[in-house]
Amino acid sequence: MKFITSLLSLSLFRLTLAQTCHYPNGTEAPARYKPCPSANTTYSICCSTDKDARCLRNGLCSWVGHFDFRGACTDEDWSGCQSICPRALNGTWVQVKECASNEFCCNLDQKKDCCKNGAKRFPLKAPEPSSSASESSSPSESTSSSSTPVGAIVGGVIGGIAAFAFLLGLGWWFLHRKKQAEQSDVTHAYASTKSEADGLTPKVTPSPKPPLVEADAGPGQVLVEADAQPSQRRSLHELPA
Repeated sequence: MKFITSLLSLSLFRLTLAQTCHYPNGTEAPARYKPCPSANTTYSICCSTDKDARCLRNGLCSWVGHFDFRGACTDEDWSGCQSICPRALNGTWVQVKECASNEFCCNLDQKKDCCKNGAKRFPLKAPEPSSSASESSSPSESTSSSSTPVGAIVGGVIGGIAAFAFLLGLGWWFLHRKKQAEQSDVTHAYASTKSEADGLTPKVTPSPKPPLVEADAGPGQVLVEADAQPSQRRSLHELPA
């Protein structure tokens, strides 16, 4: 049962990685963008793995130590993601700055500070409630310790696939060894039975023949068997001339 559960979980991970990510204008994002796990956010966002980006609960991606940015979405129409700067650089990612509590702006020019223009600020909706009881009530917590780097997720999935392949090979090896052992037992049992059958077969020993001795019958001695009767010598008579 545990094996089946692990196999299903692995299949779900692979299905997640196979999903395509899109920018707000519907174009497909580069392959480095991977879907974020539902444990980090309820939005269908994708974050870039080349920056070791973290998936935030508010629908943004965070390049830790640098800045937050709007990434991509698994929904081509962005129905499952927050509408963040939909018309600004909608064919790529865009930097998003947090100006105050739940006040953000799209920083199109990284040499300037968009927060100085209050008219460009906007709030972000809180994420949908999830089954995790440890979720923070603040949607703007960009460096939450619960967020997981997308690169680490991908590495974990690849490691899981490798472990699954190893366990599968190990199982095959054990089955092969068991089959060989069973065949060896059958061969040994057959040899033992044949040996016992050979031991029950009576061996026929030929009886020795009696030795030949010389019979004391005078000059015309004849070789006869010891237990035989002496042979009678016939007298020869000459015919008259």
